[in-house]
Amino acid sequence: MFKNAVTIFRVYGIEIRIDPSWLLIAALFVWNLSVQYFPQLIPGLSQVTYFSLGIIAMFGFFASLLLHELAHSVVAISYGLKIKGITLFIFGGVAGLDSEPKSARSEFWIAIAGPAMSFALAGLGYIMAGIFTNIEGGELGVALFGYLSLANLVLAIFNMVPAFPMDGGRVLRAFLWYLKSDLEFATRIASRLGSVLGIAIMALGLVSVATGGGFGGFWLILIGFFVFGSSRGTYESQRIERILAGHTVGQIMTRTPITVDSASRINDLVNEIVLGQNKGFIPVVDGTHLRGFIDRHILHKIDRENWGSLTVADIYTPLSTENSIAPNLPVQALIEQMQSGPQKKFLVTDGVHLLGVVSLTDVVSYISLKNEFGITRQV
Repeated sequence: MFKNAVTIFRVYGIEIRIDPSWLLIAALFVWNLSVQYFPQLIPGLSQVTYFSLGIIAMFGFFASLLLHELAHSVVAISYGLKIKGITLFIFGGVAGLDSEPKSARSEFWIAIAGPAMSFALAGLGYIMAGIFTNIEGGELGVALFGYLSLANLVLAIFNMVPAFPMDGGRVLRAFLWYLKSDLEFATRIASRLGSVLGIAIMALGLVSVATGGGFGGFWLILIGFFVFGSSRGTYESQRIERILAGHTVGQIMTRTPITVDSASRINDLVNEIVLGQNKGFIPVVDGTHLRGFIDRHILHKIDRENWGSLTVADIYTPLSTENSIAPNLPVQALIEQMQSGPQKKFLVTDGVHLLGVVSLTDVVSYISLKNEFGITRQV
């Protein structure tokens, strides 16, 4: 989701990343605070002062957001979960868990930790604003900490709305999970509430736009769309994880694939296998020895006038750890490997012996069969 995110620093081994979309929302924050919010709150100051306040308040809010996500992460780590990192993006921040919580109890405490931190920061901001109230010339401090207090309070309350995948939705899921002992049921109910909330926010945004709400209305539409998509997407993702749990590459791979020997001419390969049998990924095998593979991407790089003179041995990609996997690799690990690297189709091997090939198509086909029949394909 955040392929272009850049790591800026680490906290207790947790990578803190910024997605390029964060720059847009950061700029909008500064503009809104320096042009509208602070001038209305404390009129009569210079534009430089307002702009400086806007920048400080923006970084203060995103620091608060980071602490919110760190609270989730620290509690998750205490329950034995691994954190992929925290990413700040256009809609806020997200802590990437390596896996789902293992119990309703851990789900509850991980989910509640973020809003608890935001409520605490709101209280701290309120106290600091009160301190500056009693200091002569402290109106800037009052405005700054008053804003941060209000922003954290809104963040905490909004996140506690019982709609998945927001924190309140995760708390609701934990409660339903505890009652029913069924994670998929709990996720489905919380996800549906999330979808309803997303639609409601979009509708509110449309009304705002129609009544002259301007940018604020469009922003509500975007947030609603994000909540709607996230609620459905997270549920589907978790359901797929449950389907694939415990399954290995050996169960879903395509066995006895069509192969080609290294001495074959490229012309013959294209006519007989690529076009003749509609294959775009072909293992290269000499006898029982697997050499590597050739695919359509490699063929596209070869001039057609050379197809008659070149052989597969001249252009194939050799077998390596980057393009081969073992049959006992979990399917979830395969998906992560596909997502993190350029290789999308793999040779399934036992040493230099070919067992099969596997691609995203095989994964999707297996999920479809599992949905349709609810049974595991025989190995």
